[in-house]
Amino acid sequence: MKLTLLKSSLITGLLMLAAPIAAYATQTLAYFDASSSAKEYHQNYAQDFEKYVANAKTGDTFVLSRITVESHNFAPFGTYTIEAPAKGLSAKRKKELEDEARDEIITAVPIALKQPTEVDATNIIGALTSANDYFKQKNIPVNERVILLFTDGMEQSKINKINMEKAIPKTIPANLVLPADLKAKVYMIGVNAPNKAGAQEAMRNFWQQVISKTGSTLEMFLQRYP
Repeated sequence: MKLTLLKSSLITGLLMLAAPIAAYATQTLAYFDASSSAKEYHQNYAQDFEKYVANAKTGDTFVLSRITVESHNFAPFGTYTIEAPAKGLSAKRKKELEDEARDEIITAVPIALKQPTEVDATNIIGALTSANDYFKQKNIPVNERVILLFTDGMEQSKINKINMEKAIPKTIPANLVLPADLKAKVYMIGVNAPNKAGAQEAMRNFWQQVISKTGSTLEMFLQRYP
């Protein structure tokens, strides 16, 4: 799929984003930016994520985590699988059970985002590292690996020595350690570059380089403007 740049205020953009995921994904890691720089978008993240869950099918698993300074340590706040309803149930009851399962996934997000973050930092790259650990431990096939990054894209990590509040790197720092075999389909939703000339393109180029370096593909780079 060609990398697409859209404003997330467009419903059609969200539908384009959700449809290909629902078609094949059974293991989706969804990361939600819990930093203060993204706080004003938390409600949007939850609403956008709801559209993805609405397209989920029986057997799909969602593993939910926050993006914080500790993102490199895999610590999900919820793991949910949409189980197949028991045989013999009416179509109405099956739908009710599936809707209940989706509601449980959706309602977990705003609750988790209300939890305070000890350090005001955003380790988005660390989320990719923890995702790689999860996929390897669970032996998830490459064609089932999906990562949703609900984030403003503003990496601020002492671990990676990147602070996009000061400057967006033009290239990946030489000392930056990235998993080379992540091989996932990555979707970045809600990116909000600084209001500076060239910042939007610079951020897109940086994250494109990072995702490619992990052997993954950046399927969508969805921008949100206040």
